[in-house]
Amino acid sequence: MILLAPNRRRQTNPAQCTAYGTVSNGADWVETLTIVDQNGDQVTGVGSDTFTIQFRDDPDDTSADLSFTSPGDMTVTVGGSQTTLAISVDAADIGALAAGDYVFDIVSETSGGVSTHRAHGLVKILGSPIAV
Repeated sequence: MILLAPNRRRQTNPAQCTAYGTVSNGADWVETLTIVDQNGDQVTGVGSDTFTIQFRDDPDDTSADLSFTSPGDMTVTVGGSQTTLAISVDAADIGALAAGDYVFDIVSETSGGVSTHRAHGLVKILGSPIAV
């Protein structure tokens, strides 16, 4: 489970939210995140934006170890009181990450190329093989 907390103190983390939590690398990753700004208010006007989630094992690396984008792996829904990012990633895809700590980022980009750093933090990938 990934949690997003409004980032009201953006001096050390420029993203709107701080992300933290865990994801299993042995099962489908199905989760819905509520996207808010640094004040905890609903983010609107992003229904047609492309969202990208990145996992990096080296915080100084500019390329992701694994990334997912909307609309393929995620669906953005702007509702009356909240904006959600519904994630649905197959176990085979998330299983590409070894167990450990990863830098986690969510970025949205408009059709005009304007990017917004929505979330940043440290997420633990759990090595959880599941016998079926």
